[in-house]
Amino acid sequence: MKRIWIICLCLLTIFCVVGCEGMGNRATLMGTVTEIYDAYLLVETEIGPCVVSFPDGVTREDLGLAAGDTVEIVYSGEIAESYPMQIHHVYAIKRVETTRS
Repeated sequence: MKRIWIICLCLLTIFCVVGCEGMGNRATLMGTVTEIYDAYLLVETEIGPCVVSFPDGVTREDLGLAAGDTVEIVYSGEIAESYPMQIHHVYAIKRVETTRS
C-alpha cells in the first residue's frame, strides 16, 4: 500500500512539472513605434527606446504598423541592457492605437 502511494505521489509530481513547463513568464510593454525595419521595430517606451524583434513567422507586412502607432509588446520578460535596449523573445505585437485615420 505504501508503495502505491509513493508511485501516485511521483506521478502527480511529474504531471505538475511537465504541465507547467510551457508556461514561461510573459511580460507586456507599451510604446510608440518610431521606425520600422525588415525584422524589427524601434519603439519608444516608458523605459526608453527598444529594438523589438518580430515574433517567429511574422513579417513587417503582417503587422501593418506605421510610425506613430501605439503598440503592446508581449515578450519573455528579458531585455538586453544595451542602448537601445533589445527585446528578442517576442510572442506578440498588438496595435493599440493608430495615427492613421
